[in-house]
Amino acid sequence: MNKVLFLIYISLLTAKLPLIAQSKFATVTGTIKNSKQNYLLIEKLGQPSNSKDTIKLSLDGKFSYQTNDLESIQPYKLIYGSRLNLSDTPTVLKKVNSSTIDKIDLMLDKGFALKLSIDAIGNPSSNNKIQGKGANASIYYNKKIALNQAFQSNYSRILKTNKDTFSYYVDQLQLNNIELIKTILKPNNDVPAAYIDKESNTLKYNIARLKTFFATSQINRYKNDSIVAVFDSKYFNFLKDVPFDHPTEKAVTTPYSFFLNTYIDYSLAKNNKGEKAEGKELFTQKYDLYKTLFKSEQLRDEQMFDLLYQFNGSAKENWYATAIHEFSSTAKNDSLKGAINTIFTIRQKMMKGKPAYDFKVVDSEGKTHSLHEFKGKYVYIDTWATWCKPCLQEIPALQKMIEHFKGKNIEFLSVSIDKDSTIWQRYITKKALSGNQFWSGEVTNTDYGKEFIIQDIPRFMLIDAQGNFIDPIAPRPSSTDLQNWLDTRLNKKGRLNNFLNNSNLF
Repeated sequence: MNKVLFLIYISLLTAKLPLIAQSKFATVTGTIKNSKQNYLLIEKLGQPSNSKDTIKLSLDGKFSYQTNDLESIQPYKLIYGSRLNLSDTPTVLKKVNSSTIDKIDLMLDKGFALKLSIDAIGNPSSNNKIQGKGANASIYYNKKIALNQAFQSNYSRILKTNKDTFSYYVDQLQLNNIELIKTILKPNNDVPAAYIDKESNTLKYNIARLKTFFATSQINRYKNDSIVAVFDSKYFNFLKDVPFDHPTEKAVTTPYSFFLNTYIDYSLAKNNKGEKAEGKELFTQKYDLYKTLFKSEQLRDEQMFDLLYQFNGSAKENWYATAIHEFSSTAKNDSLKGAINTIFTIRQKMMKGKPAYDFKVVDSEGKTHSLHEFKGKYVYIDTWATWCKPCLQEIPALQKMIEHFKGKNIEFLSVSIDKDSTIWQRYITKKALSGNQFWSGEVTNTDYGKEFIIQDIPRFMLIDAQGNFIDPIAPRPSSTDLQNWLDTRLNKKGRLNNFLNNSNLF
């Protein structure tokens, strides 16, 4: 070979070839037989809310879908079949009742390329096939769901058995899940190792939570020393593999947090012999428990912050103020100390007779509204969202109140915290909701959520004609006491009369 050609040949062999960029998305392709629809629905599961897309089917039942860029492995749900609950226009999606859908559960990660074969008639477990790169993650996920659902269907019966029988069923559940991980996930190189580790840890925490909850339920049921003694160190032997000093796990693994909370409930039940503690007593017992239970300063600070946040409605109480001062003095996490003191300050401003925050919201036409424009009238505020079932259950009662007090000196404001304003607009239009319908956006991103400390919904507030709080956490519209109380005062000269001085309700 010519010397020059030989050198060129060698240089080509040894040159560093450019790396091919890894796909940041996943693809799902396949075929569906016997479908009565011309589209599928794919739903990305996660918080704070799920996102949905439609997938068009070709005339021969083929389909193709590509996700957005994925940071990590994510659960999805592919919904199909005659019970698919979509509107006439596929781009306008309605809620899907999870108990009546035909679906395949998927786990998708960047670079995955799944190929599905679906038959819309018959048993999904035998008629549907998942193949392609990353398929084992989805196969495992579906088998795990089926296994856990079978246990859950018998859970109420198992919970009524004795300690040994309950432990047997839970141990079998654990062994069966371990077998799935070993036989389906671990032999497969497409599945991220971090996901396999997470599944193993999640299983461990879920099993620990089940056994701890059983002990708690038995102590709460029988309320005596003998039942407390039944759950000895031998029963809790599983705790040797479950650390109480793992703040990283608390941050990334929800089951670990669930276990911690369950164990705390057990500790309280054990100490109180099943008698329930409330208010200051409950707070104090938990706060003192955290001091000894958690050796990790980070985890102890996080748990104490969560507890203080949960009880921030007691900001007017001296014992709560004392706990805030102690936490500010002893906690190592400066950001948590700052956050809880900010919440404490806001809560003190939300007390009865204090001026309410002059929030800004928008109506369905995009026009901005503020609280001050309703000054001179009393204001009842409902904070809600279309995805919140308890919120929706209160709407009929609220609509009746709006009609009943029409023309009186009170305004009813409904403030949606839906992430997507179009979903909110579509709902209020469809239901023809009356009253002042407003939208603020997600509470974590708005002053409305922060200044009123919206922790859960529905949340109701009552404000007087001068813009001051009557009650920052008012009764629900369905409360008979609230309706009667409002009716008495609103029908006196057509306006609410001396709310602050005469009220025994709030």
